[in-house]
Amino acid sequence: MDRLDHYTILGISRSANKDMIRQAYKVKALELHPDKNPGGEDIFKLVSNAYQILTDPSKRSAYDNELLRREYRSGTSMRPPFCKPSRSPGAASSSSPHNAGSPHKPRFPTEEELFKDIYEQYKKSAYTARGNARGCGFRTSGISEEGSFAEWFKKKQEELRCAEEITKAKAEYAKNLEREEQKRAEEWRELQRQREKEREEELANARAKRVAEEEALRRAKADELNSLRAAAHQQRMEEFARVQKAQQVEMERHLRELAEQKQQLEEERRKMADERERAAQVVENHRSNRFVLQKQREEALLRAVREADEKLREAREQKTYHEAQQKLKELERLNEEKLRREEEERQREEYAKEEAMRKKFEEQDDLARRRASNDLNEQRKRVIGLMMEERRHQMEDVAAMRRETDRIEAEMRAKLDALREAKKAGKPINLDEWKL
Repeated sequence: MDRLDHYTILGISRSANKDMIRQAYKVKALELHPDKNPGGEDIFKLVSNAYQILTDPSKRSAYDNELLRREYRSGTSMRPPFCKPSRSPGAASSSSPHNAGSPHKPRFPTEEELFKDIYEQYKKSAYTARGNARGCGFRTSGISEEGSFAEWFKKKQEELRCAEEITKAKAEYAKNLEREEQKRAEEWRELQRQREKEREEELANARAKRVAEEEALRRAKADELNSLRAAAHQQRMEEFARVQKAQQVEMERHLRELAEQKQQLEEERRKMADERERAAQVVENHRSNRFVLQKQREEALLRAVREADEKLREAREQKTYHEAQQKLKELERLNEEKLRREEEERQREEYAKEEAMRKKFEEQDDLARRRASNDLNEQRKRVIGLMMEERRHQMEDVAAMRRETDRIEAEMRAKLDALREAKKAGKPINLDEWKL
């Protein structure tokens, strides 16, 4: 193959399943993503295209058939010009998994047809040589003018051998190219890992530098803040001194006012003593009235105590009723909680049953997928076996045709020698007797 296929791009075998394809794509995508590798966008597109084709069953089947046809053409494109296969190269698709059950038997030409084709090609080449040399397309008598048929046939065999050697050389070159590509890919991955490591070191250094700069900036801000705080504290102390001085002046003024007020209080104290004496007399007069009022107040208090006892009894009754209501509500809540737990238990059991059924269906689906994968692998092996068997039959047919042509050449040479001897001897020649 003159180019890498999708399996080689992803680095997997043709029998890989979807999980292996997905895993290989993840590894390639992480290595070749444009964010990490800005210059590898084209390679990343090739990897994405290969993943999309190989994950789609229909596209992958068509691609596998195309690969088989391409390999078949590359293996059988250099057969001899006189070999006419019974079907076209496109018929290789009949060996695909869809037609594996109906193999076709190739039809090979007979000896007469082979010799006829060889001789027709020989005559065409001879006519062409005469036309190019003399300007006309007619052949003159005598075969030995441009070489014998045996020489022409040997030349054809030499061309066929050279073509086969070229095909083998191309295959070897493709293998060497693939190994070189794998080596370059490994070197490229190693370079990417080295670049990633250097990038991480640069990021670590940048982070350390940024942390140091932030620490220096924080210290500068802290020093500036401390200086501002010291200036503010000094300003507050000066303000406090001014306020304290003003308070001292205010205190002296207040002491003078207090001395004046003390004199006024002495005068008022004397006045109050006189008023107290008058009040004692008034109190003595009102004491009898206060006794009557006290008795009335005690009776009112007794009535209030009775009313309070009555309210307390009513409150206790209401409390008992409320507690009974609360107990009834608590019983209802417990019953509802019990029903809810039973419902949740029933739902959990149903969910467990559904989960078991789902797991069972998943196991059945997994078993069916494995069986389908095994059938596909067996079918692919049968197809490859049929292709190898057909290749072996073709090689055997080519060898048989070579032996037959050697025999025909020997027979023709013997008849030509006999014809020359008869001509030299002057014997009459009947061409019908010398026909093959």
